[in-house]
Amino acid sequence: MKKKALGANERDESKWPKCLFWIAKCARFCSGERAPGSKYCINHIHMDPSYTPPNDATSRKRVVCPIDPSHTVFEDKLSKHIKICNKSKQTQQKQQCPYYVENFNCGSEVQHESPAFDSQEAQLFEEQLERKIRSVYHELFPNGIPMHALRPASFDPFIADKAERGATQDSLRHLYQQVSMISNMQEKNLINEDFVFVEFGAGRGMLSLGIDFCLNGEYLLLDISPVRFKADRWLRHKESNFSRVTGNIRDLDLSKIPIFSVNGNQKFVGIAKHLCGVATDYTIRCVLNGMQSGLECVGVCIATCCHHRCQWHSFVGHAFYKALGFEEKEWDFLRRLTSWATSTVCMESGMTKRLDPELGRMSKRIIDYCRSKFIEQEINSILKEKGREDRFHSELVSYCEEKESVENCIILGWLNCDVCSILFSMQLKSNLWSCEIQKSEIPKECLEEEVIVGIDEAGRGPVVGPMVYAAAYWAKSKNEEISNLGFDDSKKFTSGQRDGFRKTIDETGSIGYLIRSLSPKEISANMLQTYPTLDSDYR
Repeated sequence: MKKKALGANERDESKWPKCLFWIAKCARFCSGERAPGSKYCINHIHMDPSYTPPNDATSRKRVVCPIDPSHTVFEDKLSKHIKICNKSKQTQQKQQCPYYVENFNCGSEVQHESPAFDSQEAQLFEEQLERKIRSVYHELFPNGIPMHALRPASFDPFIADKAERGATQDSLRHLYQQVSMISNMQEKNLINEDFVFVEFGAGRGMLSLGIDFCLNGEYLLLDISPVRFKADRWLRHKESNFSRVTGNIRDLDLSKIPIFSVNGNQKFVGIAKHLCGVATDYTIRCVLNGMQSGLECVGVCIATCCHHRCQWHSFVGHAFYKALGFEEKEWDFLRRLTSWATSTVCMESGMTKRLDPELGRMSKRIIDYCRSKFIEQEINSILKEKGREDRFHSELVSYCEEKESVENCIILGWLNCDVCSILFSMQLKSNLWSCEIQKSEIPKECLEEEVIVGIDEAGRGPVVGPMVYAAAYWAKSKNEEISNLGFDDSKKFTSGQRDGFRKTIDETGSIGYLIRSLSPKEISANMLQTYPTLDSDYR
């Protein structure tokens, strides 16, 4: 409060009596005492162009540490300092870890140069690009990004506990965002204690803590630097199995981190809340490289941000970006436009006609769309190489209102079990599917899209028998077509409609089915056997 009263947060040099170095991250002046003859402290005196050291034998020049620019050292002590600098020690320790591989997730694209235009050419170029962005966005998302802000009542105790502990409104705002992200994952069956949750750019790890409210799982928290007030202490108290690794996502080989070898669990979900700029691209490559090394990604939930800090040579979506009609030379301009979505300069300076937040949001979503399609394509390619019939799906979802966060979009990806695995969940062992089974061909779209499954049974009970078990399944995109067939309520069918029921299904080609009738003898012989389910070998 004393610093604020003295004007530390006001960028007015006349009010602040101490060091005039402006710390952008903290939005205030440095609190160090000024060095003699300078307006800066001893640590920032090198920023003062007018400063002249005293002409005495004890005066020495300070320079910025080449390893960690956040501090300075005496020039004549630089060689010694480099050997003992804390940052240097930390770097050496990281490089000795088995999971450290320099630039492992960096990408292979070469650096590119931005085109140079004169002012008139640049204006014309930008206007054409803006029109292209609007056209592509409305083609990809004619109805906008779907809003799916969730806050189920089951999380009320979790929110109430935080409020009772003195959480501020700003803290609760972040909490509501975490709850919505977790709820979106729950809808895709990604919240499961059999998965390792890998939080990229974890910071304090509050997203993992929110998931831990649902279950005692396994958590791997990754961040580039240490942080204070971590959630680790609560995770330890709840006896959850977790590990924290400090390092750049760019240099991490996920498969070599010990948490995957200790318990032999290879299935993981990649999560992140507001992963900054290029870190999202590093994360996607980290996930894919992990799968190439034997891990299994069953889903991702990544809230992106800071698209203006993306880099072309690390961007994963080159192919999809170009397929949309964009060129490499347009990248830097599109990347800069993304800052319009969050910039307040236009409102403060009256430039509302020039800086269009909506255009900035469109640019962000185009970048995220390319990322989403890339991870979907690459994971499906890996699954195909392994002979798997599972399909990975991804989509962009708005998980909260803009008033809660202007960075309100997530890349949500999930792994669908193949149709055969779904049918195993009916607990019908394959050696029972002999003479009295009827099944259709699997519709092609069911192998490529999200599938809806309906299961039912009829008969005189599993003891007396006989019993008939049936499953029908279809691609979600066929919902409207199937609804128009009039199968909503079979109890309203006439005998004539029932006779033509199977024929109609076969003619559509969009509905797959499996029907199995069991005699009393078969039921008695097999009812005490155990069968694989989605909760065991076929997850």
